[in-house]
Amino acid sequence: MGFLSSREAHLALALAIGLLIGVERERRKEQAGGGFAGLRTFGLSSLFGGLLGYVANTPLMVAGAVIVAAFAIASYATGPQAERGTTTELALVVTYVLGVVVIEHPLVASALAVVITWILALRSELHRIVTDKLSERELRDALVFLLIAVVILPLSPDRPMGPYGAVNPQSLVRLVVVLMALTSAGYLAKKLINPKLGLAVTGLAAGFVSSSAAIAAMSLRAKEQPSLWKGAAAGGLASSFATILQYAIVIAAVDTGLLGAIVWCLVFGGAGALVVAGVFAWLSFKDGGAAESEERPFNLWMAFGFAGIFVLVTILSSALKDRVGAAGIVVVSAAASLADAHSTAGSVASMHHSKSIDAGTARFAILVSLTANTLTKVVLAWSGRSVPYGIAVSLGVIVIAALAWAGALLH
Repeated sequence: MGFLSSREAHLALALAIGLLIGVERERRKEQAGGGFAGLRTFGLSSLFGGLLGYVANTPLMVAGAVIVAAFAIASYATGPQAERGTTTELALVVTYVLGVVVIEHPLVASALAVVITWILALRSELHRIVTDKLSERELRDALVFLLIAVVILPLSPDRPMGPYGAVNPQSLVRLVVVLMALTSAGYLAKKLINPKLGLAVTGLAAGFVSSSAAIAAMSLRAKEQPSLWKGAAAGGLASSFATILQYAIVIAAVDTGLLGAIVWCLVFGGAGALVVAGVFAWLSFKDGGAAESEERPFNLWMAFGFAGIFVLVTILSSALKDRVGAAGIVVVSAAASLADAHSTAGSVASMHHSKSIDAGTARFAILVSLTANTLTKVVLAWSGRSVPYGIAVSLGVIVIAALAWAGALLH
């Protein structure tokens, strides 16, 4: 972007921004059979803003905005009734503002110009999504999600509270937001890909955020739509493959030597996760059962129920660590992994790297932590009270853990 380093070059960029938005408005004007602003008007409006931004005179910039806004209002008031609309008028004012902003912030203004042009060009598609694709329930759920993620989450206290200081309210709300996002992602993937295979893809991606949360989210989906329990099981088990892969990534990042000592455990466990997830994905794809029509992106009360289970597990983990102490690394690893497995893998790898523990102890601690995390997954697999899903995922994660232990025999 060296050629745009001067303020004079930013004036040319201001004109380019106006022409970009103007091209879209010109095409829209031709399609509608008339309109007050097109290519030249938008280009001049943005250049006008760029010139006033170039001289950096605030009163002139405000006056320019008033002039452009007055021109847009006058055009709206005097134009034919059939052609009246506010989109083009508002876009013209915004284009002027972008012309002002581009002088000091060219990248921001350019990016916004592209986004605005994209929004204007997708008018028909956006209207169709809102009126035909988006249901009233989906809109309400989206608003609830935004309320929790944008309002409640930032306002939640970010400090340890409760027994043993084990509960952080903001982390707990963040967990609820993640769970809601995961279930919503599964809902969207199911609609965009395949009602059942979409859940497997979503579970795999969600496993890199939290495999436990992914299993709980899929449990909620299986409860709400029993015909999709096989696809949900595939997603929950696929998230366990992400856990194994993340174990390898975390350990390799901290201590590559330990990775060689535990590689067969990870290979066996990862292969087992792929197989069991693949089996249920195939069964889901072959299943001819249709999905129920009554569904929603997430169930808020079930999300809070999962958060409550997480709090109990975290307090239990903290209590156990408080009683045992740091000396019992294996027990501590197991206790910590009841809530989170990846941090345990990193801490064990760090101790092995500093030669605080040998490779055998480190491998044993990681396998114990994987087993403890498996117990958490078994509990969460039943959080949605879907019997077939609970049985399938419980047996699946137990098989994955058993194969990881079998891999230790090769060392």
